[in-house]
Amino acid sequence: MKNYVYCTKDPNHGNLINFYLIYENQTYYLFTQHYSNTAYDRFKNPVLLDTALKYQRGLQLESFNKKLPKYLKYIEDCEGIVILKKSRKKADRYKACA
Repeated sequence: MKNYVYCTKDPNHGNLINFYLIYENQTYYLFTQHYSNTAYDRFKNPVLLDTALKYQRGLQLESFNKKLPKYLKYIEDCEGIVILKKSRKKADRYKACA
């Protein structure tokens, strides 16, 4: 199953964009950041999670690059799901030890 990241303009505040994760047909809110044309144009259509996790060049995307892994980890912890490959390897290692 493919997972995606996308953004929408905040309907209440025109200078903000909200980022979301689509994981196994469930949509999770990730975070909000200030609007930039670069970030909005890049993520207004769903982008594969693996592609989004790769470093995005550009000053406007620097904030996104820092936030995404942290918020994905937060969703993993809160929802009890495994999104990142790194987390999956760690979970498999603990299962092997148990």
